[in-house]
Amino acid sequence: MATKTYPPSSPLLRLNDAGLPIVDGLTEDEIKEGFCLFFTNKHAEAEEFFNAHKEKVLLFAMGKAAILWLWALLSQEDNDIERAIEQSQETGEFAQRLLRELRPRKWFSASSALDNDSIHCEVILAQCTLLTATLQVLSGKLIHKVKAGVNIKSVVGKYAQLEKETFSEEGSWVKQQTLGMIQFGVGVFNLVTSVLPPHIRKIASIFGFPTDRAKGLRFLRESFLTDGIVSPLAGLALLIHHTALQSGYNEWNHKYKKDAQEIFDIADQRYPNSGLFHMSRGRFLRLCRKLQGANNSFNIAIKVQQQWKPLVDMAVYENAFLFMCLGKYDKSVQLWQSLYDTNDWSKIFYAYMGACCFLAGGKEKQALELYEKIKSHEIRQLHGRQLPVDRFATRKVNQYVQDGKITLVVPHLEVMFVWAAFLHMPKKHLEISKEQILAAKRQQRDQLNHEQSAVLNLLLGSVEFQLGNFNNADTFLSRIIIDRKHIKHEVWTIPYAHYELANLYRKIDKEFSEEAKRHLGKAYHRSQHNFDTRLHFRVNLLQYQEKHADELELGEFALDPISRTTSEDVIEDAPSHTTSNLKEKKFNGITGEEKEEDEEEVEEDEEDEEEHEFHDACSDDNEAKQHNNTQLNSGLEDNTTDEEDKDSVADWFVGTEAKRTCL
Repeated sequence: MATKTYPPSSPLLRLNDAGLPIVDGLTEDEIKEGFCLFFTNKHAEAEEFFNAHKEKVLLFAMGKAAILWLWALLSQEDNDIERAIEQSQETGEFAQRLLRELRPRKWFSASSALDNDSIHCEVILAQCTLLTATLQVLSGKLIHKVKAGVNIKSVVGKYAQLEKETFSEEGSWVKQQTLGMIQFGVGVFNLVTSVLPPHIRKIASIFGFPTDRAKGLRFLRESFLTDGIVSPLAGLALLIHHTALQSGYNEWNHKYKKDAQEIFDIADQRYPNSGLFHMSRGRFLRLCRKLQGANNSFNIAIKVQQQWKPLVDMAVYENAFLFMCLGKYDKSVQLWQSLYDTNDWSKIFYAYMGACCFLAGGKEKQALELYEKIKSHEIRQLHGRQLPVDRFATRKVNQYVQDGKITLVVPHLEVMFVWAAFLHMPKKHLEISKEQILAAKRQQRDQLNHEQSAVLNLLLGSVEFQLGNFNNADTFLSRIIIDRKHIKHEVWTIPYAHYELANLYRKIDKEFSEEAKRHLGKAYHRSQHNFDTRLHFRVNLLQYQEKHADELELGEFALDPISRTTSEDVIEDAPSHTTSNLKEKKFNGITGEEKEEDEEEVEEDEEDEEEHEFHDACSDDNEAKQHNNTQLNSGLEDNTTDEEDKDSVADWFVGTEAKRTCL
């Protein structure tokens, strides 16, 4: 097959046929290797590589802007954000100067014909504007948010123009690197806007924003496969969708599991031992119920990314939840304590989680001390808004920890439920969680009020659902709906119960039945739980996937046998049921009058309930990404059995005063 030839590049850019710059003293392979340094844990070397030529080579300046942007995005430090914005703006000005020379304006004649060099400059200018806009949104200042909106609107139009010019018949002259950057930009815009709430998505469409998720995923995959300079970013963007944005894998989204595995297979070859990809792999394995494998991946991410404290903290955070899923509360406490001592993201949440683990391990005195400590902390403001996790923990402690008494019921399982941990637990640990909930019901049978009963019924219904006990799940979840008028404080359990019932009926009927849709619609409800955004995001994701299943090609992989061999403890499907059978059994122990009254209330609710707007559609799992950049010393030890020494994590957990000295 003949090699494709391109018109010669301008001396201003000196791009070869692959679209890479020709740099004196560097071979093409050395340039490719340099662009991968950041993604193979060599952050300082990557910055030095780009610094050497960023003043004269546009693509090197773009590379420097991209790594500073990614660093700032994870660290959330003001200094990092300002530094990244400055580099992005400088690179954009560089691209603008070159573009003026390549395509000078002419007053009485048409502009110069399009070529790869001018498109190359335009797409880099668009990317710099986009990077600047995203960081301006994080700054928290109103004027910066306004500027961000203007910048994003201009970038949308630019990418639309680039897409039209590039993918036409006349655009065959666009080189691989330039094409990959355009695919990345178009893909990111479509993917991000497609996960917004439906009403916001409609408004975005009116203003010309693209909202095609299938197209976004397709373009990002093509950008990743080109093995260009933005390929690792495209791969990570896809993995965020395939892992972080999914609560779990099932027969309806199994395609994303296969797509994620494809990315990992390629990334292992291109970016060996990458801490960023190990983090994504850990989340992937967690969704596959391979918790020990996930723990191993997070441990590797910690060991290879010691230069990058935000990533280390993210891995410690993930491991703390994994140990809770495995019932290793002593080890989880140590991790929450380390985050409390060395990280400023949310002292309240870290203390709350540590107290929950103490309580789950039977250490009520230590739990009480931590709960009381929460009352002395102020709710943190981040980018002009109170942290939802701080509001949640403060409310729970003020309400259920009084006069030296703790009346919380299995609070560790409550948080794990909201974080969708039941979908990740192997069968053995789901059974243990079930016993903990039943024990709480037995111990406080006479003292339980409607609030506590609602929480326990929700948790028990969710666990029974994951264990395949569909009749039991339906009974417990339906009880919350029936008792909803008596629930005054834990009203968050009502929309979550509707969401669980929607998934339950969808599982039983093997389709999105009208009953499932009705419950899913009722999951939109603002409560006092402070994690409504998590639920609303999952509802949006489910509704979009159902509506656009054919475009997303989800049905083709629904019965793939791989889905039954990925968990450490396989949970077999329960005997077949139908929603009609369940409806005959779901009111066991409930009088006919109660059932009739409930059905009337449901009809009233359908007429009176109005849709509420929610904030931060992409917040699922984002709390873990907002940790500040402070020093943590070393990695976790792998944990493979339940009988291991409780102090095995102490290898890296040094004293609080020593860490503060390092700071």
